[in-house]
Amino acid sequence: MLRTIGAIAIAGALHAGTALACVPPPPPPLPPAQLDGESDADFAHRLELFEREREHEAELSAASGTAWANGYENAVWEASPQVVVARLISRETTRIEIAGYREINSPLATLEVTQTARGAGAPERFTLQYTGLTSCGPTGPLDVLEGEVGDEFVIFAGTGALGMKTLIKAYPAIDFRRRRIAAMTAGD
Repeated sequence: MLRTIGAIAIAGALHAGTALACVPPPPPPLPPAQLDGESDADFAHRLELFEREREHEAELSAASGTAWANGYENAVWEASPQVVVARLISRETTRIEIAGYREINSPLATLEVTQTARGAGAPERFTLQYTGLTSCGPTGPLDVLEGEVGDEFVIFAGTGALGMKTLIKAYPAIDFRRRRIAAMTAGD
């Protein structure tokens, strides 16, 4: 009996672990309620303090995220022998094998290099697609695969022909704020 209960508990914990992989963030805290006997003026003041604290926490969170992103982008730049700007010229659907046993539909994005920031001899065109599948959904260069024809992306890659085997990271060019790339694309 105890073994059965233990097995059920372990199975439940294992199942819950995979289900919790993509839990959305919790909702923001609710504003405080007016306390019994609290005047309207005191409640309004306490509510104003609550809102100020939420705004301050949001500002701190945004600043922290920006600092982390800048550090990450610097590391990606340093690790990438090739950096190009490429325009999405077509998007089709293809079937790909995931983990050697399952096939899924994947967007197949064809990009054309418009500018080179680092590296030489980049091919004129290359393709990108999903790289895998998790409990959260597909993985890979999702910004590119969900982009619109005509969108431009900053592509960071290792040595070799541009494509899935060399891709390190892809950012929408419009969102990418690094000085090196902004200077490179300023003339467009």
